[in-house]
Amino acid sequence: MPAPRGRGDSPNFPDPAATEDTAVRLGAKIVTNSHGGRESGVSPASASSYPHPGVTTVVSAGDAGYTAASFPAVLPDAVAVGGTTLTRDSSARGFAESAWSPGGSGCSAYVAKPAWQQDSHCRNRTVADVAAAAGQLAIHFPGAGGWGTADGTSASAPFVAGLIARAGHAGTTTAATLYAGAAHFFDVTDGTNNRLCGGVKGGGDYLCVARLRRADGGGHARRPAGL
Repeated sequence: MPAPRGRGDSPNFPDPAATEDTAVRLGAKIVTNSHGGRESGVSPASASSYPHPGVTTVVSAGDAGYTAASFPAVLPDAVAVGGTTLTRDSSARGFAESAWSPGGSGCSAYVAKPAWQQDSHCRNRTVADVAAAAGQLAIHFPGAGGWGTADGTSASAPFVAGLIARAGHAGTTTAATLYAGAAHFFDVTDGTNNRLCGGVKGGGDYLCVARLRRADGGGHARRPAGL
């Protein structure tokens, strides 16, 4: 859907929020955001403009690795999507999957821990909730005459949004429902998104080391089994 003129073409938080408002007003039941920034710089007015009851909001977790949680991915109403990398191998699936090293994750400094997250080393909202392919993705550029590659959770978030929509669950899927259906996810157990991850305080290394995933929490790479 084209962004409203003068609204969606800016990375400033009120502008994408206004674009979302327009999409929802026109009937969208699922929206996806590929923008984000430090939660410390967000005004209460900007934060309050994002939730849309009855609409699934899927948001990129960011491309800066393990760091401060990114807004608006950190909002409890958002499905925060991190990234994985696919590498060809000889398995039946044909690919090995690992955490994409720049994929965003973190622990919020401001947003309270939702009831559906139970990880013990992040007192507040943990990001990300789920992950999908974000590294070295094949992209066709019609105007440039060929194929190239691109990276980012700006791709993985729309992948997850598309999967939710194709499954017929737009408008009913939330981060909470994804945690309730954890059995339908594939845990990615290889890789890290922070080379200094061993320094995470309080035993919170599971936020940035895939093999230390927490089935009852968040912040690790979990791929929908059908993606």
